[in-house]
Amino acid sequence: MDDPTKVAGLRIVAWFIDAMIGGLFLLGVILATGTNTAFESSITAELQCDFINDFTDDACIQSGSTLYLWTGEDVGLLLLVWIGASVLLTMVIPAFTGWSPGKRLLGLRIVNKETFELAGVGANLLRGLLWIVDGFGYFTGPLVGGITMISSDGSRRVGDMAAKTLVVKAEHVGRPVAVRNVNSLGRITQVPAFIAGAPQPPASTYASPHSAPPIPVASPPSSSPPPPSGPPTSMASEPQPTPPAAGKPPVFPPPGTAEPAPPTGPLAADQPPPPMSEPSTDIEPAIASAEALSSETNAEASTQHPADPETEATVVPDPPPQADAPSMPTEPPSPVARPGIDSPMWDDARDTYIQWDPRLEEWVMWSESSSSWIPISR
Repeated sequence: MDDPTKVAGLRIVAWFIDAMIGGLFLLGVILATGTNTAFESSITAELQCDFINDFTDDACIQSGSTLYLWTGEDVGLLLLVWIGASVLLTMVIPAFTGWSPGKRLLGLRIVNKETFELAGVGANLLRGLLWIVDGFGYFTGPLVGGITMISSDGSRRVGDMAAKTLVVKAEHVGRPVAVRNVNSLGRITQVPAFIAGAPQPPASTYASPHSAPPIPVASPPSSSPPPPSGPPTSMASEPQPTPPAAGKPPVFPPPGTAEPAPPTGPLAADQPPPPMSEPSTDIEPAIASAEALSSETNAEASTQHPADPETEATVVPDPPPQADAPSMPTEPPSPVARPGIDSPMWDDARDTYIQWDPRLEEWVMWSESSSSWIPISR
């Protein structure tokens, strides 16, 4: 989008139009209050005019053999008219309309730099008052204001900087856009770092949301595989978890089977358990022989020594040692949550939440202005 503040040329033309309007108004008052006197020669008129300007409070202008004279009271009135015209054109009219006559003719408006709404009374009063600085050069032209406007971001003169205003085209009123190094939408706080091979989305220029976006309800797993790589990582101080690499979902053993040894490596959460060896069946004969030996021992003990239920306890020999059977898990382990895939995750580079959308098969981010998820690639 084009920068709506690139209107320096139009602003200069608008200033000339306003100056001409004020000059014509002042000229009318001058002609209405001055008196003219004709002399016999131009030399006589010149000598008379010089005397009036040097030794009286009156003002005199010579034109040939004619003098145009204004008394001290007339000069004070002209000064008030000039100040009044300047205040009217640069402060009063813009305070209530957002434009001066010259800006109105050229389709320009004075707006707040953040909201792009009309600046209002206070900002325009401060902006107009600082013409004392911007207008330096005065009768030769507003040199300070012109140089500052041409060389600054947002084409701002000193009055704009102090009042936090911008001059834009009329169609941009109420439609804020990012202006580099001027408003919060165009202020870049950090440079995002991207993963090699991952898509390169443009850096976001929006401020962080005031509230967290709603977390979507988990949907049934789709047939599309997870993204080929994790989301872009930022240069924030706190490390952010990355989603698992591409692969099939983890397979967990059903209840009643032996627990496998945990897999190793960076993709352990996505690897299926290794095949298990079948338990040995060689212990069945040992169990049978142990039971037979136990029954024979109990029979011999009962014939040789009568059983005394109070003092004698039946001694049952321990069965032969058996092979250690693998422990059984009480319940299958729960899958590891994957930030950005199973739920939104915060991205400092864009100051908002992001997550992978399996339907669109791309990363999306939360937009506070539209209260919806939008693709990062926009």
